[in-house]
Amino acid sequence: MSLLARDLRGYPDGVKDIAVKGYSIWTGGLDACLRCWDQRSITKPLEYQFESQIMSLSYSPQEDWLLLGMANGQQWLQSTSDSQRQLVGQKDSVILSVKFSPFGQWWASVGMDGLLGVHSMPVGANVFQVPETSPILCCDISSNNRLIVTGFSEHASVYQMTY
Repeated sequence: MSLLARDLRGYPDGVKDIAVKGYSIWTGGLDACLRCWDQRSITKPLEYQFESQIMSLSYSPQEDWLLLGMANGQQWLQSTSDSQRQLVGQKDSVILSVKFSPFGQWWASVGMDGLLGVHSMPVGANVFQVPETSPILCCDISSNNRLIVTGFSEHASVYQMTY
């Protein structure tokens, strides 16, 4: 049995992705606003406005950063402890999914351009790209940092990382 603990309201265009860490609930919206809700209080959320719709969120497992993938192809790191942010990458089309590696040294991003991109922390240098034949809708990384899985409309691909 589950009970509704809280109803987070205030999205005129809808929530696209959610990331939870501790008592913080981060929501990325199609209104281009990143919101941080503190589950322990009923105050209004912290809000960070961006220029583009927020399509995907991923927490850094090692540092106080939240990674954002945007509809305009930008990738941002937003501090989870203050308002600091930095642009760390740009693709040519919509980013549909970003995911930090479990150890936090790199992240993967995928999207409408059909490229799996792997970027290093903290500046987002492009480590490598793998082209696919169609847009990549989602991605995930295995807990041992060795596999990247990407999802498409009709199939999934598994990539093995070698170091």
